[in-house]
Amino acid sequence: MQQPHQIYLNKFQQQLFYIAARDETVIAGRRTGKTDGIVAPRVWQVSNSMPGMLGAWLAISRQQAYSKTIPGTMAAMERMFGFVQGVHMGWGRPPRHVRPSIFKPKNYDNIIWFANGAQWAAISLAQVASANSYTFSHAILDEGRFASKKKIDEEFMPALSGQTSPTGDIKFTDHNPFYRGRLFVSDAALTAKGSWLEHEEDKLELDIESGPFKGKTYRWVQEQLEEYANKIIRYDDFLYRAKKTNHSVHVVPADMRTMIRAIALKMMKHEGQFRIMPNHGLHVTKAMVQMAVTYKLVAQEDAELIYDHEYLLTPEEDFEMQMLKRTKRFSPKFKEEVDDLRRAGFLVMRASTLSNVDVLGEEYIRRLKRDLPAYTFAVSILNIKIKKSNDGFYSNLDIDHVHGYIPDTIDPLSQATFRTQKATGIIDGKKITSESYQPDLKELSERNDCRLDADCDPSLPLYIALDYNANINTLVVGQMYERDGVMAVNVIKSFYVKNERKLRELIQDFSNYYAPKRAVNRDVTYFYDATAKQGASYATTDERFYMTVTRELQRYGWNVQGVDMGVPEKHVVKHKIINEALAGITYPAIRINQPNNPDLIIAMQLCEVKMDYSGFHKDKSQEKKPEAEDNLPLQQRTDFTDAFDTLYLGLKLFRGRMRWAFMPSGR
Repeated sequence: MQQPHQIYLNKFQQQLFYIAARDETVIAGRRTGKTDGIVAPRVWQVSNSMPGMLGAWLAISRQQAYSKTIPGTMAAMERMFGFVQGVHMGWGRPPRHVRPSIFKPKNYDNIIWFANGAQWAAISLAQVASANSYTFSHAILDEGRFASKKKIDEEFMPALSGQTSPTGDIKFTDHNPFYRGRLFVSDAALTAKGSWLEHEEDKLELDIESGPFKGKTYRWVQEQLEEYANKIIRYDDFLYRAKKTNHSVHVVPADMRTMIRAIALKMMKHEGQFRIMPNHGLHVTKAMVQMAVTYKLVAQEDAELIYDHEYLLTPEEDFEMQMLKRTKRFSPKFKEEVDDLRRAGFLVMRASTLSNVDVLGEEYIRRLKRDLPAYTFAVSILNIKIKKSNDGFYSNLDIDHVHGYIPDTIDPLSQATFRTQKATGIIDGKKITSESYQPDLKELSERNDCRLDADCDPSLPLYIALDYNANINTLVVGQMYERDGVMAVNVIKSFYVKNERKLRELIQDFSNYYAPKRAVNRDVTYFYDATAKQGASYATTDERFYMTVTRELQRYGWNVQGVDMGVPEKHVVKHKIINEALAGITYPAIRINQPNNPDLIIAMQLCEVKMDYSGFHKDKSQEKKPEAEDNLPLQQRTDFTDAFDTLYLGLKLFRGRMRWAFMPSGR
């Protein structure tokens, strides 16, 4: 007989599992187990609640969906639930043993199926009208901080109207708390502007306008559901510890429990009549209890209760536990009350990495605290909400609505390796063997090169600029072509190396990433100014920075054209030129690939200004501070922004010195 499959969820993950509210927003720090403990269980719960349903698996792009979110979630479901790909779930057209679904797509290229007929369509928010013609019964969004709220509200939410069952199944009505629900998951924002998900918490104070909780706030509903979940977790832990330590649970009156625990305490403390017994420390063993019975220190009928003194429940507690653990069978009315709360639920919950300390270990957290800057540790690990505002050097930068973009013209599956997979598993007690043609999503998720970068035109040259520092060296990559109807500097990628890794390693990272493109076009224009002509003792050896960069690029097979920009422009001039371009007053425009430049974007958003006797400047006071003593990591300081400035000014002011002539791609 197949044994139950034990899975581990930390307390925060268990809370979400038992709360199971219709609409949930989760903002969690790094390594909190978002995929394994939040997304995967939700997919399982929703799919089980509506067999044959169609859900939306939202992603900021197809690249993110098929190289990160979906492979990670499917791998988690294999580990946690014992699912077998090709039998219990899979990509594409379902095999014959899979139950029929309500929705019959024209093609199955973006479908993830489950054996009970539930299907999830991978929807890219970077695609125009990607949710058109669909009707979804649930939605899940991972890595939500890059998603456009406007696109979700205007293009996707109308499609989350809920399917209707042809047989009138009540599971496809508002009776089911998951019906027309959604889960949005994100990590914490590192800037005050942050993600729109950070502001969802403000809605908890709104009053509910109809239903059984009319007049109550969404926060009140969340508190009720949290209390319900915490009680289940407490009783689960109580029963688990009893089983693990070979103890039994007993139901006794409250006064008897008090008496039994008092006897056990005296026995552990070696007090009163128990002083004649050997001292076994602060625990009660069966041998101790049997000796006490033999010496007639306790009654035989109390012996088992004394041994199990930690696992005594009053009748009231036992009733509550039975009601919570067996809600559907024990108290249908209570279940309906909980489901009412779930149906009304709009939750916003935050979690830090400490929530997952049982898996990660205390030593891992201590090392993060030791190694990470205080700012990053507070936001990314402790998930503390940042309240600092910033209208700094790049005051016209609007990543969410104007200057940021998420490319999605390449189908990642077209780059995947497909294999015929034969799999065997158990469904409803029957052995199922299935053969299917599946993409190797694991291999796709492990790639680290430009093949999936839809904004990298292999026929055009790359333009690069660097910034050089003792502790960090940064590199920004761009291409020139039309975007949004205007000629633009498209910042397609950025790199950095820190501490013991220097310029050689930086060029190695760049060259390895763009190796597929180098096979088509080897041309690189390298913009540099007088700062690159300094001695490179702290970056490489004794040669100048620009010499090292040029030599290393050529060693990897690039055709390099260096453009010497001379003395760097003053900050006030840079500010004027770049902010006029950001405002759309002058050209070329500025567009930045959001997923490929997270640290550059944060550095630009946090870059402040200062005024002193010499005039207007970037505030570069943090650059010289050791990382361990500062509240910002090296890659989010102004070093990265200087590399960006050099790239943009080089393309705007020095294009006439380039020997290559090319036409924009029109993309």
